[in-house]
Amino acid sequence: MKRRVLKVVLSIVLVVLLSVAAVSVFRYLNRPGRLKDKEFHSGSQIQLAGVDELQTENLCRLAKVWGFVKYRHPLVVSGQVNWDAELFRVMPGVLGANSREAANAVVAAWLERFPYEAPAKLQKDNPDFRALYRDAKPILEADLSWLHDESALGAPLSGYLAGLAQADMPDTAQGYAAFSKGNPQVSLDAEEPYPDMKYDDTGMRLLGLFRYWNVIEYFFPYKDIMGENWDLVLKDMLPQFVDGQDALSYVLSLSRLSTHIHDTHAVVYDPETMLHGFLGRNTPPVEFLSVDGKIVISAVDIDRSKGAESLLPGDVVLAMDGVPIEERIDLCREYVSLSDRDRFTYTLQPYLLGTNRDSLSIEVLRDGRPLTLTAACFPDRKALSGEEPSRLMVEENIGYLNPGTFDQNTVDVMMKAFEGTRGLIVDLRNYPNRDSRIITAQAIADYINPESTQFSRLGLPNPLLPGSFMDSPDFNSVYCRSGQGAPLSYGERPHYTGQVVILMDDGSISQCEFTAMSLRAAPNAVVLGSASTGADGDVVRLKLPGGAFAAFTGLSVFYPDGTQTQRVGLQPDILVTPTVEGLRAGRDELVEQAAALILAN
Repeated sequence: MKRRVLKVVLSIVLVVLLSVAAVSVFRYLNRPGRLKDKEFHSGSQIQLAGVDELQTENLCRLAKVWGFVKYRHPLVVSGQVNWDAELFRVMPGVLGANSREAANAVVAAWLERFPYEAPAKLQKDNPDFRALYRDAKPILEADLSWLHDESALGAPLSGYLAGLAQADMPDTAQGYAAFSKGNPQVSLDAEEPYPDMKYDDTGMRLLGLFRYWNVIEYFFPYKDIMGENWDLVLKDMLPQFVDGQDALSYVLSLSRLSTHIHDTHAVVYDPETMLHGFLGRNTPPVEFLSVDGKIVISAVDIDRSKGAESLLPGDVVLAMDGVPIEERIDLCREYVSLSDRDRFTYTLQPYLLGTNRDSLSIEVLRDGRPLTLTAACFPDRKALSGEEPSRLMVEENIGYLNPGTFDQNTVDVMMKAFEGTRGLIVDLRNYPNRDSRIITAQAIADYINPESTQFSRLGLPNPLLPGSFMDSPDFNSVYCRSGQGAPLSYGERPHYTGQVVILMDDGSISQCEFTAMSLRAAPNAVVLGSASTGADGDVVRLKLPGGAFAAFTGLSVFYPDGTQTQRVGLQPDILVTPTVEGLRAGRDELVEQAAALILAN
């Protein structure tokens, strides 16, 4: 009997192992063809000491051509060609060309190896295209006029690219920019990260530049309001990528590049967090706000502060280690992307007061008197605000909700406790809980909206026309409706009829902004505070050589009437900002004003 059981068990194990092996073999045989091309996996074999003006112009043209073909050519989009490797194959010829015409000839001859089928009809007549655009409206169109510039490209290269622009887009599932059915967001997971990159490898450094530049060119929804010529940014940044020889120069070049898209979501991460090392890994245990253009301490961890005269709330920072705070702000702006250069409260918290020492000399103004203090600094930052509990306040006449500290179940519990109150304060200066932030926002909206209400429009990338974005009512109805009966609601909730005051400031970013848009659609809601950060829309991540990756906004968000939110932020209905005196006294002036407004009604 035991032998029989053992045989059965062994048979089952054998079947499982064979099944796993079969699946593995199937996956291996059906993996994208580009993965089989490993010639340059360990390096590009291209090293330069610098580039002259002709080489810079030729490389910039190559970057544009390489990126356009990367997201358009059927062979590349279907995963058959390793486009990184092809870049390294053609780049030496472009670098060695003695004229623009010679470089164009090199690129044209290279592309002849990748023919495509000329379309029998225009892309716009493709049934898939018509179905996608049936109800959608264009928001941003790709500028492909440069494809037809024969004076810059030469006739052969221009003709190849112009024809490719009309070719049908294949299934993108294996492409460098992939779209899955029903998901409007692009996936860039197919990019190779080259974690063992040698930082003096010029080809790899340029791959980082080309990859980032082109993903912004074709998949950044706010390219039209960047306020900069993206082609000129490429030309200006290229020599910086070539000149550097170490990891820090590479990461700093990527960080500088990210600032030119003016998007607070645009962050460059690397495994060694080198930007933090450059700007200072240690910070004093404080938080700050920008008040009337001044950096003012807003919260202090007294337990970690040392010295007879520690930093206190209300201290106006004048300088750190002898450097005026204005110069320090400018240094941070050089490497940290900001939607608006003057709204940085949220983004610069880890950087502005950074040092690599265990203490910092800080000059402050306190009660009109200048002081020089020595602040202890620590590598681990602890949140000093944003943890305020949701509660009843002002003799239980007002409910206070802090979405940063709860999930959707807490919303229902608290709203039950808030029944019959005169008003509700929703504090969106604190980022909603990451585990259920969309559901939480929807739950609050269900209570305060008497009916389903569209509060935003989304700009979605068009998978058939890289570089174009569209407004699709289908996706707006799924993602952009609030109130009872909306797709993310959890059943009928009683309508809260009291006054609703939404708190917002320049640290309100992304999901805070989207939530504020959903809640202010309620007829009894007002927004109190100051303009938000101006970075709204889901974030996309791009792998970069060296194991780094970059983040940026991937969907555009507008009000239903098309009003812009990116870079300008959401504007409050009632402008209220903290004061130095209020911070010194430990008061939350926005909460005070919100409570006064509720009690006055």
